Amino acid sequence: MKRAFPMVLLAALTVGCAPCELDSVAHSEEEKRTAFRIVFGEGGGISGAWTGYTITGDGAVSSWTGRGARENEREAGRLPSDTMCVLWDAARSFAAQPQTDSSGSLVRYLSVTTGDSTRTYTWRPSFGVGRAVPFYQGFFDRCSAAIRTSMSQATTTTTSTR
Repeated sequence: MKRAFPMVLLAALTVGCAPCELDSVAHSEEEKRTAFRIVFGEGGGISGAWTGYTITGDGAVSSWTGRGARENEREAGRLPSDTMCVLWDAARSFAAQPQTDSSGSLVRYLSVTTGDSTRTYTWRPSFGVGRAVPFYQGFFDRCSAAIRTSMSQATTTTTSTR
């Protein structure tokens, strides 16, 4: 019995540290591809220009710049499946969060679609140190970091194979 306890504990810790919830693994890749989209960016100000990204459920990333979200979209790369799994799990929690709509000179925009539900958030960015970060700002930052990491890895891989 004493030998079984460490094995059970190890198994429980391994499952608890899995990168994706077991429920999300049960979703087919096709479902994630068709039912998941993240659009985020920032803009406004004097120029009224917007810049941002769109991430689709299959990991495709498009960048856009223009007078509104998704104008002049162009292919920018692809996120790895493990990153998409983490984003999928985090995005599912948005259903319980109230939407926001803030105006101002410079605003950030986030739209998360999972299944047939789309949640939209706009807010004025706060750049102060030590301030609490709203959940949508944290998700915005997570998506931005994932794209930066993915793009820098793609650049490193392309450069090193030449």
